[in-house]
Amino acid sequence: GPAPDQGLCVKVFERDEEQEAAIRTMVTTSAPGCVNGSQTGRGKTVMAVRVAHERGSKRTLIIAPPNTYDNWAPTVEAVAGQKLRFCGNSKLGDVTAAEAKANMADAQAGEDGWFFVGREMFLAQCRKKVLCFNRKKEPIVDPRTGEQKVRTDFDYKWGKVKPFGVAAYDEVQMISSTTAKSNQAFKYLQADFKMLQSADWFGSDLSNMYNIANLAFPGWLDMTKLEFIENYLTTEYDHFAWKNIKVTGEEWPGFFASSMPCYVALPPAVEKPEPERRYVDLSPAQRKLYDKLENDMVAEIEGDYLVIDLPMHLSMRLHELALGMFKPVYGTRINKETGEVESTTTIEFEEGAESSKLDEVKSIMRDYPGEHFIILTHSQKFAEKAAKDLGGLPYTGKQSISEKAENKRAFLAGETKILVGTDAMAEGLDGLQDVCHHGIIVSRPLRSYATSQWIGRIARRGQKHGVQIHEIVARNTRDTGRLSAMIEKALANNRAKAIQKKEEK
Repeated sequence: GPAPDQGLCVKVFERDEEQEAAIRTMVTTSAPGCVNGSQTGRGKTVMAVRVAHERGSKRTLIIAPPNTYDNWAPTVEAVAGQKLRFCGNSKLGDVTAAEAKANMADAQAGEDGWFFVGREMFLAQCRKKVLCFNRKKEPIVDPRTGEQKVRTDFDYKWGKVKPFGVAAYDEVQMISSTTAKSNQAFKYLQADFKMLQSADWFGSDLSNMYNIANLAFPGWLDMTKLEFIENYLTTEYDHFAWKNIKVTGEEWPGFFASSMPCYVALPPAVEKPEPERRYVDLSPAQRKLYDKLENDMVAEIEGDYLVIDLPMHLSMRLHELALGMFKPVYGTRINKETGEVESTTTIEFEEGAESSKLDEVKSIMRDYPGEHFIILTHSQKFAEKAAKDLGGLPYTGKQSISEKAENKRAFLAGETKILVGTDAMAEGLDGLQDVCHHGIIVSRPLRSYATSQWIGRIARRGQKHGVQIHEIVARNTRDTGRLSAMIEKALANNRAKAIQKKEEK
């Protein structure tokens, strides 16, 4: 990924023979598209870029969650030697709003290049406002505003622009249902080759395999959806289900997927997958406070002043601020050596306070509705705030043994589907793999090995699914290796002192 404070850098890719075979399959196929159901950690991003590049695509569109742009961009640069142009109407990292809008205009004007658009923005381009008229073709006026009413209509604008050589849709389970407007938007998008990819490509409904196949291979399935269900899936009667048919499984597991014109699915490469990074910007309030503390070591928060006296304390506070907005809490303590009363300053995260990272956590969870998630942070206070904001339960050193046991029981029983913890979750916590295969890291514990052990709570014997781990990284913070001038100065002084002592010896 990006080197600290240096923007995008060239990636180095290890050769993977299974991956190479999958790429060759997708590059040489005569089918109009492909489905990549490879598990997390098998390089779907690299595969997509390699396929588009090796198929000679001069005009490529990538549709994916906006905060994965920082992963896609260096891959495109390293593999294709091209700049991936972010399309939108707002700023993202170093891409200005004006640049994002210009990129969108070029993408829709038929310019060559590599273009990236977020899923919501992709759909938003298909929305248009239409004035409302009655049957007499008279304007319908809103009595509250006195203005003519408008409604939102769809014209599937992407189907009217110059065709792309390759169009890739990441996390395609989000459009696996035909009721999703994005499904229709991608259906009408013109591209010589369409790539649909996700480890859970049909979502939580096996019948959606029919919908995905029709997106990737239009006209290949010469049957209705009901006929598909009868031929490939096992069912039982359900009075409330569509056509009173409830899908219970596949008639021959894996058979339909393997029969599609172009399907690849690499199994997990390792037991513990590398986290997939998602990048976020701090909220305006977080950014303002972060920069103020970083430069001055003092800032006003809701009328109170937070004063930081040591650079190492500054590092700790900036690490916490990257998680979310906090406020200072003042108190006292007894100095054990002198017996004197000293003033203390700590911080607390209020329930509902701004947090760009929690916003991204919610976005990831919307991609996998109904699934269990474990969430890792270095901060016990933030773990408790996050648990409240997300409707989950905490698992930190603050809870008693009995409280932690009860929270684990509730998680396994499905009474809550979110468990937020610190490195207290890293050891001696078994059974989570029976119900959960999703993890999100919002900040890493100080003990470096604790993160790997935490992943091992769900990536372990008994796990029946591919484990997905996301890590949320705040741009231009300590998350990306950025250190303040104060901290750099303190480290330099410490190094100088160490060298001096060594020379004296």
